[in-house]
Amino acid sequence: MSDNRLIFRIDDKSDLEDFDRLISLMGFQSRSDYFRSCVAVTVHGAALAEASGKIDPIAHGWINRQKRYAAKKHSEETALLLNIDRMAKAIIAMKGVKTAYRALKDDIIRQTFEDTGRAFTADEVADAMTAYQMYHRAELDDYRTNTAREIYAAED
Repeated sequence: MSDNRLIFRIDDKSDLEDFDRLISLMGFQSRSDYFRSCVAVTVHGAALAEASGKIDPIAHGWINRQKRYAAKKHSEETALLLNIDRMAKAIIAMKGVKTAYRALKDDIIRQTFEDTGRAFTADEVADAMTAYQMYHRAELDDYRTNTAREIYAAED
């Protein structure tokens, strides 16, 4: 085995303590185990590293936990966006994100918590509403135009 060394420097002692605590929570016994797993996943990709046996069981477990977390997070975020669509679409289309956020933030947080068990922060809801507005721009423009057309037609 050749003498290949990775030398890194962390100047802030609290950062190093935080780093050691986090890798311990991820299930790694040492910084070396963590970096060895990072290198295997980076060089071979997670799936290939797992299939080739180039990844240790701790890293394998960590990757699986991350996959489960990502799937759960995706499901929760999907529920948030569905609640925004169901509860705030008309207000976003007619009055904008800021008005919809002020009027419905707490209701959306509460409903999404009931649906998923996750309590989104107010900032996460604001970001999701902004993303919703950007993604559904054409649909919201059509909604606003059709609503205005109906209002003006009723006035005649």
